[in-house]
Amino acid sequence: MEFLSYSEEDTKNIAMKILKEHVNAKNLILLYGDFGVGKTVFVKGIGKVLGVSEKSIKSPSYTLVREYYGDKKKLIHFDLYRIENNHDLENLGFYEYLNDLNSLVIVEWAQKVDLSLENALKINFKILDDNLTRSIIFNS
Repeated sequence: MEFLSYSEEDTKNIAMKILKEHVNAKNLILLYGDFGVGKTVFVKGIGKVLGVSEKSIKSPSYTLVREYYGDKKKLIHFDLYRIENNHDLENLGFYEYLNDLNSLVIVEWAQKVDLSLENALKINFKILDDNLTRSIIFNS
């Protein structure tokens, strides 16, 4: 399914819609896309549904992972841009987070490693030709 986003607010609303309608039993969301396509903005929309302050959500580019405590679940936010391989994921405790059913794990830059996980929602972001519109395509 494809959504078009014309603003940050659209991206957040799309994230909220996808979370409410399609995540259910899944506790892993993989985000694919280049710089500036709206991945972190999307995470802010997810956080809003979970009761996490939008202002507290920042890209974990330098820390690699951030934990946020919401009303309903814990949000675990990974940024794999600086990750070299799957071994680095193990060192960050990635797979332990996946086993915590009270957590929702979101991964930015999922294309940096091989994450062939069945129970993941995969979302691809790209900027369209007008440089203003974002295409957000997901498959469950």
